[in-house]
Amino acid sequence: MNTKDLVVFNKNTGEIIDGITILTPEDKLLQRQMINLKKQKEINWISSGEENFIFYLFNKHFDDLSSQSIVRLIYIATYIDYSNNILCYDNKVLLTKKDIKKLMLLSDSVFKRWFNEMINKKYIIQKENNFYITDKYFRKGQLNKNLSDYKNSKYTRIYINAVRKLYLTTKSTSHSVLGYIFQLIPFVNLQWNIVCNNPLEPDKDLINPLTIGEFCDIIGYDKKNAKRLIKIIASIKFEWKNKIQRFCSYIYDSDITNMMIFINPNIFYSGDNFSEVEVLGVFFK
Repeated sequence: MNTKDLVVFNKNTGEIIDGITILTPEDKLLQRQMINLKKQKEINWISSGEENFIFYLFNKHFDDLSSQSIVRLIYIATYIDYSNNILCYDNKVLLTKKDIKKLMLLSDSVFKRWFNEMINKKYIIQKENNFYITDKYFRKGQLNKNLSDYKNSKYTRIYINAVRKLYLTTKSTSHSVLGYIFQLIPFVNLQWNIVCNNPLEPDKDLINPLTIGEFCDIIGYDKKNAKRLIKIIASIKFEWKNKIQRFCSYIYDSDITNMMIFINPNIFYSGDNFSEVEVLGVFFK
């Protein structure tokens, strides 16, 4: 005779819920199937051709870089290969310095300053004629959490095609504005992509959004120009799946100080259930 366990179980989703349910062997099988299906849906989404991603580890956070240098580094990091972080095209052809310059769309002088900074600060590593991105911040493929560098790391998934389209459709003079948002990644709620003081809070009703003043303090921006900054960020758009989307959106009632900043989850997302935040897509059309 099989023993029945007392558990809290939703037969439709395989998730634990409030209340007590008697779980039969058939129920256990159904639960495993539903959970596996849910995981597979997530795997299929993040592994599809348009949703390839790199991991960005942000337990350390570019304190020695300007905001425009940060976004340029994140952009070129989308060209790393699996396992060894070497820079290459999607067809595996290795990037030369000339190729990197072509991809960056920067003037000769701006590229030279940025590239030398990346080399000198070891964000880009040159070995003979090949170039690598430091794996302290970026990885492509599965993270080995048994390694000491990654075991306690916080990370998000940065979606390759979306970031490239965002970069390529944004003027180089606005790269600093993109960088401001990437600087806020440690403050982005894992499940809801809201910039907040409690990024680990799963209940969206309990999220404590950052105020405009706190936002400016974090990125080192003059609070007097906060409204101008918000207007500029709201104007940044890119094409995604044949639709124009915003990088960020804002929601507030009559008081702008209670504003909530939503980051487009097609750019980066840390959570384990994209369907929960997918509804936010209406804010980015």
